[in-house]
Amino acid sequence: MALLERKYAGALLACALAQKVDGEVARRIRELDELLRRPDLRRLLADPRLGKERRLTLLLRLTGEPEGLFRNFLALVVERRREELLPAICRDFCRLHLESRGTREGELETARPLDPQEVDRLAGALARQLGVKKVLLTVRENPGLMGGIRATIGGRLFDASAAGRLDELRRRLMSLPL
Repeated sequence: MALLERKYAGALLACALAQKVDGEVARRIRELDELLRRPDLRRLLADPRLGKERRLTLLLRLTGEPEGLFRNFLALVVERRREELLPAICRDFCRLHLESRGTREGELETARPLDPQEVDRLAGALARQLGVKKVLLTVRENPGLMGGIRATIGGRLFDASAAGRLDELRRRLMSLPL
């Protein structure tokens, strides 16, 4: 179903960009994503006894009675009974919105804690490598790397860790003829 979520997110972004309301829609999507992290709300939206009108009313009240494009988006999702896709649609929309602005998100694993300046330098180097304006990194310590860093951005791995280099050396040695 990942394709369906991407279609909804892409269509919403295309409409928001065309109407020049992408910032407002992105803000509302982030708020909705935060709301949908509540398991009780997700269960309520999935309850088949709750009619479409009540689900839409609930969503509209929770999101501050939006107008225009965002209201129409919520109405479409409820009409098509796609409420369970909302968390994934929100994530895909946020990613696509960042990409439309030349920004990528990624995860940085480090063997030791890094100061903010080091993270900024690494983000700048990765942005140049990827040919984008900016890279936003979530930093996580991983002592198993033994040293260095490993970054994953958009499914692409940049491995400059000691563990990665040792694995590569092992693979090369194993592939040599005896």
